[in-house]
Amino acid sequence: MRRFTLSTFTLLTASIGGSSTLLAQESDTDQNETPSYVTQEELDEILAEFDATFDDFDSQLTTVDSFRPGTRNFLLTGFATVTYGDSATGSSAFNGGFSPIFLWKIRDDILIEAELEASLGEGDIGAEYIQLLYVMNDFMTVGVGKFLSPLGQFTERYHPSWINKLPTAPLYAGHDGIIPGALVGAQVRGGVRTGSSQWKYTVFVANGPQESGHAGDPGDPEFAFEADGVDVSQNKAIGGRIAFLPTHWIEIGASGYSGKPSEPTGENAGDLSLYMFDLAAHDETPIGYLRFDVEAVTASFDTGASETWSGGYAQTALRPNWGEAGQSNFEGVVRYDWLSYPTGVPSALEPSRWTVGLNYWLDESSVIKLAVESLDVDGETQNSLILQAAVGF
Repeated sequence: MRRFTLSTFTLLTASIGGSSTLLAQESDTDQNETPSYVTQEELDEILAEFDATFDDFDSQLTTVDSFRPGTRNFLLTGFATVTYGDSATGSSAFNGGFSPIFLWKIRDDILIEAELEASLGEGDIGAEYIQLLYVMNDFMTVGVGKFLSPLGQFTERYHPSWINKLPTAPLYAGHDGIIPGALVGAQVRGGVRTGSSQWKYTVFVANGPQESGHAGDPGDPEFAFEADGVDVSQNKAIGGRIAFLPTHWIEIGASGYSGKPSEPTGENAGDLSLYMFDLAAHDETPIGYLRFDVEAVTASFDTGASETWSGGYAQTALRPNWGEAGQSNFEGVVRYDWLSYPTGVPSALEPSRWTVGLNYWLDESSVIKLAVESLDVDGETQNSLILQAAVGF
């Protein structure tokens, strides 16, 4: 029967806090100056104990790692805003908002995200979105619940105050705009790479829109998507967005939405179709970090006679480099946005706006914005000064 010396094993197990038996045997060996030996069976037992020690060590290390900062499965993030606006019409006001975002990873492939919105101006708290996400694979994620509209880029990506380069949203994309801010339903989204380029996609089915007032009445051309309400009909809206990124700094997207707005009684009020185009180019240049964004939307409401809304914006922003001093804390922004209603609606309801802004970045997620707006309404100009502080956390 083969026999093995203990010296190697005693040294190794002692270095990781091994058993007292082996250490005692090593002590006896030192005292008697006579080497001890073990049988093959004893060696197998020692190796089994050795493996168990490492397994227990790995288990304890995993438990410790789970409590390290930044490795928990729950994360609280979000943004906060304080705004002061002074209009040439004589009104001025302070306003503020707080939007905590909750992210919870139940396991590697199941996540929950939610954003609450508290506004001082409106004096209420609501759920901006809340959805359950299932990661099917590297190319597809399924979400159900209330989610930000994936039409275009601004609503889903740029609306947080510390990301939006200006204190206000484009006219077509605000809470009273012509596209949904959020939808209730299910979506599938993902992307694939083709060499150096990339494709992204999103498709969804959601509660159908509801008529707000009478869209055929020139005095009240609005309709609502009622993302927070219960669908009063069997009609559901469908839509999605597809985008192509030829390089990492250019994204070109096209979006579509189709639904049947319902009367409060559930009766069909017509057919609504919405189409969008968006272009984003963001990259570091020799003169600084340059951004250029364009979005355009057309919405048609067919009640026997087709009525068309349209809107969009074009925006450019530059955060210059100061040579060896590095990137400036200042950033300049210019935006033009517009909104157009169907023929027959008074021209006073067709505004266009120029906005010029100067931002000062305290850090990469804290910014102070100063903007001057010139709003053209029915040929009359209304100027406003807006000061805003926004923090992402």
